[in-house]
Amino acid sequence: VQCARWPLKLGLDCTCKTEALAGVAWLGVKEVAENERWISFRSPTGLIYSCRKEDSSEYPDLSPIFDVAGVRVVLPKGLVDSAKLGEVFSKRDDTHNDLLFSFSEGTLTVCGFGPQGEYTKQVEVEYTGPDTEFYMNAGRFCELADRHSECVLSPDKMKVQTPDYMWVSVLVPKEEGRG
Repeated sequence: VQCARWPLKLGLDCTCKTEALAGVAWLGVKEVAENERWISFRSPTGLIYSCRKEDSSEYPDLSPIFDVAGVRVVLPKGLVDSAKLGEVFSKRDDTHNDLLFSFSEGTLTVCGFGPQGEYTKQVEVEYTGPDTEFYMNAGRFCELADRHSECVLSPDKMKVQTPDYMWVSVLVPKEEGRG
C-alpha cells in the first residue's frame, strides 16, 4: 500500500484523485481556478487542465499513515543497480515483482528470487536501527532510490519527505511475504 501527499501552494483546500492530478506537475501552472465541482489549472501556453474535485468527507484522515517514527537511512549510490539485477530474478509479471530487503546495522542485503534463480547483494548503508526484513516492489524501490538519497525506515513503513511531498509505503514483512 502506498500513499502520497502533495501540498500545493495555491491557497486551496480540496481533494482530487492522484490519477487526475498526475499531469498537473509538468504543466508549469501559472493560474488556478475552482468551482464547486472542478479545479482548473492554466499553463503558460494557455492550456487549461481540469480535475474533478472529490468529496473529502468520503476519505479517512490519512495523517496517522504519514506519521512514521523510525530510523534515518542514507541510501548508497549504486543501490538502484543492485535492485535492478535482483529484479531479473524476482519479476514474474508486472504485478509480481518483489525484492526482499534485509537491513541490519551498517548493511543492506537485496535479494531477488524466482523460477530462474536468485540474486543476493550486500551493500554498506548508513543504518543503525533494529534488524528489519521486508518485501517491496522492485520498480517502486528503484524509483525511490534513484530520486532520493535518504528515507526513514520503521518496522512497518518507509517514508520519504521533501519540501514538496511526502511518500509512504507500507511494508510487507518477510514472514507475510512472497518469498
